[in-house]
Amino acid sequence: MPQKDKNYSSKDATNYSKLSLFIIPPFTDFYYTPERLYPISVITVSKYLKKMGFRVIIADLRFGSIRDDNLPDDLSELKKYYRDDITKFSLFSKYKNYGITYVNWMEDFLEIFIENYGEPMLVLISSLFTAFRKHVYNLVDAVYRRCKNSLIILGGNDIVLDYKAYKNKFDTLYETSRICLYKSLDIDYFKTFLSHKLSKICYIEIEKDTKIVNKNSYNKAKLDKEDNFSNSMADIYINADIFKGKIDYVEKILVYNPYKKNLIWQKPLNLYLCGGILFSSGCPYCCSYCFYSAIKRKSFKIKKDKTVISNLFQLYLEGFKRINIEDDSFTACKQRSVEILEIISKFNDTIEKNYRDKIIYEFPNGMNYHSLDIDILDKMSRSNISKFTVSMGSLSEKIVSQEKRPSGLTSFDEFLRRYEKYRNKIKVQAFIIAGLKNQSAKEILDSLLYIFKRDLLPGFSLYYPVINSVDYKIFKDELKVDENEKYYLFASSSMIPLKDCISIREKATLFKIYRILSFLKESFIKESTIKNIDLKSILNEKMNEISISFKVLEELYEVFALFEEMKLSRKPMEIEKFSIKMKEKFQTEFAIDFEMGNAEGCSVKDVMFHTSNIFSRNYISVLVFLIFIKTKKIYVVSHNKFQKYNDNKIKEQIKNGIIDRENDETFDLQRKIYRYKFELFEAEPFILQSFHKSLSDIFNLDIY
Repeated sequence: MPQKDKNYSSKDATNYSKLSLFIIPPFTDFYYTPERLYPISVITVSKYLKKMGFRVIIADLRFGSIRDDNLPDDLSELKKYYRDDITKFSLFSKYKNYGITYVNWMEDFLEIFIENYGEPMLVLISSLFTAFRKHVYNLVDAVYRRCKNSLIILGGNDIVLDYKAYKNKFDTLYETSRICLYKSLDIDYFKTFLSHKLSKICYIEIEKDTKIVNKNSYNKAKLDKEDNFSNSMADIYINADIFKGKIDYVEKILVYNPYKKNLIWQKPLNLYLCGGILFSSGCPYCCSYCFYSAIKRKSFKIKKDKTVISNLFQLYLEGFKRINIEDDSFTACKQRSVEILEIISKFNDTIEKNYRDKIIYEFPNGMNYHSLDIDILDKMSRSNISKFTVSMGSLSEKIVSQEKRPSGLTSFDEFLRRYEKYRNKIKVQAFIIAGLKNQSAKEILDSLLYIFKRDLLPGFSLYYPVINSVDYKIFKDELKVDENEKYYLFASSSMIPLKDCISIREKATLFKIYRILSFLKESFIKESTIKNIDLKSILNEKMNEISISFKVLEELYEVFALFEEMKLSRKPMEIEKFSIKMKEKFQTEFAIDFEMGNAEGCSVKDVMFHTSNIFSRNYISVLVFLIFIKTKKIYVVSHNKFQKYNDNKIKEQIKNGIIDRENDETFDLQRKIYRYKFELFEAEPFILQSFHKSLSDIFNLDIY
């Protein structure tokens, strides 16, 4: 393992007398993915600050707390579709606060930080995503009140996209030059920008050689405390034809526990699980709904070799053995793509030879497949690339042209022929974009099935236009949101309906279908091709496993099957009589209740049963899929677990409606009882029927 700088711990703390605090704001959303949280831009800017003589502490306020939040009123219609569901093809169920989202928590954090390290000269805030803008506003307010003398700088994609909204808000609220917005994407200009801002408000003076001299007076006893957890350095020596030099990397990142009110230093690996790296900036394509169409900029730059190697070593020193290459325009310049892959390959050889470690890479963002030729695919296969993502977009040439995307179906078929040679070495996930203007639900379903039938993992991205993009300006009036305050809701959930786009119900149904297809690929198909899969036999085997392990599931399946038989017989009996008959049949070792829909359709609205058995997510998922094959209906499944202590506890639960049956002998008073509830998912019938027919045709499932 490369050695860290031996003099690091004994460095004179006055070298870091200009303190800067770099804050990553919290967020509220339906989900988060730790593997995608690595703060590439924050760490990049931090390196520039260190070169300018600043001591940098990075605080990630996305950690420290996870709490459920109420769904905003503007998203209330999503409650029909985002529900508790233990199946493996569930959609979102909770709207959550991730991190230090309360304003008083932000203020407490800043107070404790200042007590330990002194008031920072600079407080930088990264504002990357419009969806999380409200928390950035709150954070700025907290910093403004707690850090009385600090220069506050906001930067990031959202500032670039909507500079006027931020400026108008801050000018109105604060009327101060202490809050600055960095609206450029050019990191090299940042030093000039910062020097100008600091000198303008008399924080520093600029000497001819552009060195920064501190003019503020701080409590040096606090400011100069030894801190063994800030950015560290290490010497790296490898083959001269690749790299030789010092590596700047992040040893620890600061997080805050709002419940214990303490600061905690964490290794990056413990927070992010997977490292992140960018080899380029900009994009040459400018799709009509994307960031670069909003800023009207087609510039595209690729990092130099030395920077590429330095960044790779940085991640390795931080402990990462898995690295996400975040470039979605990686293949825009073939020559540089090949050169970078060759560098990665040499870097891998060095790590394996000298340190006996292996690093695995993925491309999680949708690359343009038309430029993924044999040369690049071959280099990928030799560079430990385990998976990459391509953006298929749509099967429709009209939609592809409308959105100004660079590729079409013809080039995708050509890409698949090139990829065939590497399918056993590299996994590929192909994303479609669902809900574009003038795009039909049928076209989206056809696109999903097209991917599913090939040796690809399906991907599904709900469409929303980035604020101020070309597409956004088309929809702006009908969104009916205050773009300064409420656009974040639209960015949080692109399920919001738009004119000439599919409905919320259609989006939810297609989202659920995508999840089912992913479940089938991951559970049954995996490395095999669709043509070689006898899904009918596999499902029969799974059903036998379930019925042997948990007879209750087999009988529950029979409940749905009987309802469907009644419907097909066209002789529906009265609901009351049928209910009695069903309850007589299924009063065995478990208790079952159900609610029917209308008599004419003989549909099951929901089924609930109590049992002492706990069922795996996989068994429940197989069962729900089998029910879908039988009935053309999809159910969501939730469950509660409660412990039975004594008769009084049982009676209390009966009284409170937790248990429906007072004299049910099936309950064991000394055991945990599980209550499973199967509820009908409100899918779009036409889409569901088309999906059912397609699966039946693909796998010959007519026997069910």
